[in-house]
Amino acid sequence: MSEEVSPSPSEFSFQNSRVGVSFNKQGLLKAIKTGTTTIPVHLDFAKYGVAFRHDHDRSGAYLFLPDGEAIEIKAENPVVNVVQGPLLSYVTIQLPYVKHKAILYNTPGADGLGVEIQNTVDIQKTNNFEIVMRLSTNINNTDEFFTDSNGYQVIRRKRFKKLPLQANFYPMPTKAYIEDKTTRLTVVTSTPLGCSSLNSGKLEVMLDRRLNQDDNLGVGQGVLDNHPTQHIFRIILEKKMSSCQAAVIDHPAGFATLSASVASDSLLNPLIKMLKSQDDDENRADVYAPEFQMGVDLSVPTFKTNVYIEGKYHTGLILHRQYLDTCFLDSVLTKQFPLSEGKVNLRPLFPHLEGNKLYKATLTFLRTETLVDINDDIEFCPMEMKAFYL
Repeated sequence: MSEEVSPSPSEFSFQNSRVGVSFNKQGLLKAIKTGTTTIPVHLDFAKYGVAFRHDHDRSGAYLFLPDGEAIEIKAENPVVNVVQGPLLSYVTIQLPYVKHKAILYNTPGADGLGVEIQNTVDIQKTNNFEIVMRLSTNINNTDEFFTDSNGYQVIRRKRFKKLPLQANFYPMPTKAYIEDKTTRLTVVTSTPLGCSSLNSGKLEVMLDRRLNQDDNLGVGQGVLDNHPTQHIFRIILEKKMSSCQAAVIDHPAGFATLSASVASDSLLNPLIKMLKSQDDDENRADVYAPEFQMGVDLSVPTFKTNVYIEGKYHTGLILHRQYLDTCFLDSVLTKQFPLSEGKVNLRPLFPHLEGNKLYKATLTFLRTETLVDINDDIEFCPMEMKAFYL
């Protein structure tokens, strides 16, 4: 690691094998470079107030009724801490209400596909205050943007100027993106939040809200239990292959890219380190390792024991095959994160399992459908989910 004290602020940048990121003098993201293309991506923070009107509802736990457009939160000469090393480089700054950290990992995994943003937000000393993080680019997404629905599918959203500002905000459970014919900017998040694209080329994410009054929708109090809260994002910029065309133009659904998918998975499902005590069962295997690697488009969203079916307890699992947008692939990426061919064999996934019986069930595990040989390949269509129990 290297750290250097500079008497005067200056712009700087980080680089790994896939991405380059540039920062302004205040330590905020300025641009992202992918391949030979540099796209301006300006990051800042802004605040919304609360509209006060007689005989009208005000912002509360359920209602978002701002007093106008967001106002930028400016910091005068923040201390910019820049650290560079062989595994990662990062910048940390303390802004009003936010401790902001941007990290670029120099590793071959999913964390190195984009720039990671860590925001620790503290608005405990404010009143009727709502804070957002904004990204401003030159991507011509017009009045459309995309958000996911419960991490399962992505939905095309449309901004309507005739509607009030708050009507154009949507839930952002795991990801959102804007795109034009050549470029896509994706933001994946560690925590479900709200987001919108209020102007072409812009994407903003709600970070926290503190509201003094009840909105008469059942809570009976304002939102005043705020605590310092960390939100982690990964911002991924990708260029579209020039010869690639969308399968269906203006389709109501969107599809995540391979980079966005693996970045989101690594953020939401990090490795869990567990320590073994001397009192543990000595007959238990020390290591579990599947004998093959499933394609990254296949996942196991549910795996649980004590599934009670037809008078017996079983182990149940649900598999899901995600459809990924192939217009943003390259040979290096697909070699690093191989896709499945729509088939999976569960025998190598459970190498120590005795017997060959595998039962296909409904997604609720309430009804058995068919008997399947665990040694056979199981085929999946894109976006299909199947449940089995052992």
